[in-house]
Amino acid sequence: MASLPTDVFVAACLLVETPSASVTMQTLNGLFSSDICAGLGKSGLLADAPHLQDVEVEYEGELRSYPVERHDGSWRYFQQGSGWVQVPSESLKVCRIDFQGYLKVMMVALGFEGRIVPEEIAENKVWYLGQAWLESRKTHVFYVRRIKDETTLESLNHVLVDRHKSEPALVLASSKDLPVYFQVPGQNRIVPLNDTINLQSEKLTFKTDYLASKMGGSVSVSGFSQGYRTLHSNGVEYTFSKKKASVLEFMDQAGKPMHQEEIMSKSDSKQDRLISLFRGDPAWKTIFKTDGNGVYWLEY
Repeated sequence: MASLPTDVFVAACLLVETPSASVTMQTLNGLFSSDICAGLGKSGLLADAPHLQDVEVEYEGELRSYPVERHDGSWRYFQQGSGWVQVPSESLKVCRIDFQGYLKVMMVALGFEGRIVPEEIAENKVWYLGQAWLESRKTHVFYVRRIKDETTLESLNHVLVDRHKSEPALVLASSKDLPVYFQVPGQNRIVPLNDTINLQSEKLTFKTDYLASKMGGSVSVSGFSQGYRTLHSNGVEYTFSKKKASVLEFMDQAGKPMHQEEIMSKSDSKQDRLISLFRGDPAWKTIFKTDGNGVYWLEY
């Protein structure tokens, strides 16, 4: 498979993160230059999708939807007071990202063997790509789009907890702006895909040294033990009681900020406040982060 221009792949990444991973031709031409649009067309990353059947038009200060039909040899909708209004065909023609083609381009650039087929974990959201060599480290790699959607995150966390407690995986996320509190369970690592692309390269390549560093030494010295009774973080070892471990496991596997009432209700502790359980614990001011309004998350 021929190498893809970097700017074409970056454009595809923007489309991938939209809710339906699709766009009208009119919008596509407005978003990108003619060269990038042509590159997307030639790349095989786009596939035809069903045409739009209606259009949204402002009428008397309101946005209204009108069905479109063929009339007098062109696409039109009927509006009271205006009659039949012509609609450019570009505004109705829709193209979508071909996920298999998109993933294959990415996998080739990451050095995967051409015969490997990605495993779909959650429909059109989460895929297991397989194992790739990142410098001298063979690493399990996942790809996820729209990770901020709750069901997507749940699917990802479930497969990581189920399969990768002892063999950490790398998760590449199409979202650019992952919140600082965002983590995946255990010693797995998540990286925004855009941070890994060599943007100065004409053809698509990835910063495998950067990815290797994300999965490298820190994996062996940082993270929870099985059962969450021990944590290694920045060279320090913390130990916890069973009740504390149950809280940490719930928070770590959730991978998102939660109010302490929800956290404590799912734990084995009878306390109703986190600080009541962790008061005096060296880990309290180190790995627990809060917004000041009772919402907490872990950083380690």
